[in-house]
Amino acid sequence: MKNYTKTAIEKNVLQCLDQQETILGSNYYDQNKDLSLFILTWLYGYSQNARYKIEPQENIIKKDHYQFREFIIRRLEDE
Repeated sequence: MKNYTKTAIEKNVLQCLDQQETILGSNYYDQNKDLSLFILTWLYGYSQNARYKIEPQENIIKKDHYQFREFIIRRLEDE
């Protein structure tokens, strides 16, 4: 359960964003292969205090018998 907290997910996403400016959701899923983490990453990206944002794209991606709208993860700029 500790891997699924907002803090743990943000830390994971922000570490990935340290290595690249943006992350495609399909690539993020390929790297993690954890559907719960993937879904929570999406949900927390829309939360009030998230330090990253989710930008939905038009195309639908199919991975491991799941399908989802592709999205881009970006770090929020410090204000």
